[in-house]
Amino acid sequence: MTCIVAEDRNLWEYTDGLHVQIDEAQSRADLVLDRALSASGSAAQYEQVRHVFDDLDTHPGVRVIVVRVEGDHFSTGSDVGCTAMQQAWDMNAPARCRKLVIAVNRGHCFGAAFGFSLACDLRIVTETTVYALAQPLLSSALYRNCTALLSHIVGPGRAKDIALRSRYISSAAAYEWGIATEFAPDCELNDAIDAVVTGLISVPPDVQLKTKQFFSR
Repeated sequence: MTCIVAEDRNLWEYTDGLHVQIDEAQSRADLVLDRALSASGSAAQYEQVRHVFDDLDTHPGVRVIVVRVEGDHFSTGSDVGCTAMQQAWDMNAPARCRKLVIAVNRGHCFGAAFGFSLACDLRIVTETTVYALAQPLLSSALYRNCTALLSHIVGPGRAKDIALRSRYISSAAAYEWGIATEFAPDCELNDAIDAVVTGLISVPPDVQLKTKQFFSR
C-alpha cells in the first residue's frame, strides 16, 4: 500500500492530522486519522476530511474508501469554533461520495464522529466500540443531522429512545440494531476490513454505484 505525497494533489495542503494511503491493486483508499475526530465537530478537521473525499471521489483507481484511526478511539472530546451548517455538510461527505465508504469504529465514537460514521455506507466495530449521540457537545444543526441518520437506520422509536435517555450503544447492540454492519474481534480487525473490501470490489462498479444511489434516496 502506497501513500500519496503532497505534490500530487492540491488538497494535501489541508491534510494536517490525517494521511491517505492508496492501494490501486485493491481499488482501495485508506483515510487514516492521525488524531481522533472531534465529537463536537471541529470545523477545520471536518473540512479537511471533506476535501479528501472530494478528491478521492474522482480518483480512477479507487472504488472503496476505508476511514480508520491510528489510536484507540474514533472520537475525542469537544472543540470550539464550529459553523454548524457547514459542519453538517462536511460531516455528510461520505454519503455524497460515489465510492463506497467503510467506517472502522474502534473505541469511543461520540457526537459528530458518530454522525460522520452513520453517513458512511458500512461500519465495522470491535468489542471496544461504544457509540453515543453526546447531545451537549453538538449544535442543534449537527444534532438534527445525527438523529436523522440514526433514525433512518434503527427506526424513529429506537432513535428517540437513544436520544431521550442519552444511551451509550455497545458494539453488540450496534450490530444487533443494524448500526454496525460487521463485528470483528479487535485482534482480527485488519483481516475483517480486507474481507469486506474484497467483497465490495467483487461487484461490478456500475452496479455498485447504482446500488449506493438507490439506498441514498
